[in-house]
Amino acid sequence: MRCITLVLSIILTMSCQDNNDLYVKIKTLENENRELYHELKACYNPSKKSISHIVLFDVKETLTKEETLTLKESIQSLSKISEVLKLEFGEFINLKDQRALDQYEYILTLAFRSEEDYNLYQDHPIHKNLKAQLNNYLAGPPATYDYK
Repeated sequence: MRCITLVLSIILTMSCQDNNDLYVKIKTLENENRELYHELKACYNPSKKSISHIVLFDVKETLTKEETLTLKESIQSLSKISEVLKLEFGEFINLKDQRALDQYEYILTLAFRSEEDYNLYQDHPIHKNLKAQLNNYLAGPPATYDYK
């Protein structure tokens, strides 16, 4: 069955004329087959008109390893929100660039198809739950930057 699913996903991907066709087909599959949906979603290449949302986190110096792990897992859980096309999460590395925003330990980059999807994400319970927990982990408010 897994092989058939993979073959069907390849055929579906190859048959799409552009990213909009692929996006519509992915959304249709979302409720029918969650596993296949996530495989196709990972292959989706957002157009240059997508919305990118960057969040920088300055965490408390007193966080334990367990608290740090919980924070990372909570942030990664945002990928479960269907409007999130892409999620990248990383930790700051010091490359000795004096311009670096080294006061922030973590960065989160999210991609959305539209402002409407971004707004749905903002109101999603997973996102709201994370925002409510952040004060336990952060030294100050996160910095954000959005662009098209």
